[in-house]
Amino acid sequence: MANVLEHSFRPRLSDLALALVFLTRLPWPGALDATRPVGRVAWAFPLIGAALGGLAGLVWLVAASLALPTALAAGVVVAALALVTGGLHEDGLADSADGLASGRLGAAALAIMRDSRVGAHGVLAMLLAVGLKWSAVAAWPPATVFAALIALHAWARALMLLPVWIAGPAASDGLGAAGAFAWREAALALALAAAVGLLALPAPVFLAMAAVSGLVVGGFGWLAKRRIGGYTGDVLGASEQLAETAGAVTLVAALAAF
Repeated sequence: MANVLEHSFRPRLSDLALALVFLTRLPWPGALDATRPVGRVAWAFPLIGAALGGLAGLVWLVAASLALPTALAAGVVVAALALVTGGLHEDGLADSADGLASGRLGAAALAIMRDSRVGAHGVLAMLLAVGLKWSAVAAWPPATVFAALIALHAWARALMLLPVWIAGPAASDGLGAAGAFAWREAALALALAAAVGLLALPAPVFLAMAAVSGLVVGGFGWLAKRRIGGYTGDVLGASEQLAETAGAVTLVAALAAF
């Protein structure tokens, strides 16, 4: 029995470790299976997101215990998350904004997205995302911040996979490579994120947040399909940021209403 449990648990732990390393800058002390496609561990994305939200919640509690002003505490939370993740998704948002807003299509837009330089559209997109998230967290009722951060980040890490359903890969290399992601892993990720969200927040609050952010990311996935033919790693990162930003803003109204 012990061997059976070990054989069933070890692959799950390995997937969690790979998801952690992929979504953050946190190191993993053990060996990782570098041959396993990242898309096969996508089911674990919301669990890593929930852990990140919990970490951000602890930062909030520490900031509150130090009697920091609410706006400053919210800024520390946003900064802590950016530090832990290395700004990976923000970078995807900036690159996607530059490419999709360039007016070019297909390979020409993809070339802009792959350029390491950040243009005006990318800078503006990052500023808006950070500013809106910062302001939204500061506007949440303080007693709900911890749970809201867990629900939001679990959902945002799952919703970044929505373009996988909407469009195929835009390129034959990188994260957009054929077979890198599958709809089954995306479906499981969304189911896990919904379970986390419904446990952390009242159902009407979570459903409002999920619906609005889902519409935003769905529209973005459709735009990516039209502009560049599908999704890339940058598109998935941008989808996480759009889900996180739209969800955080929606929670301001939903938490006040319910």
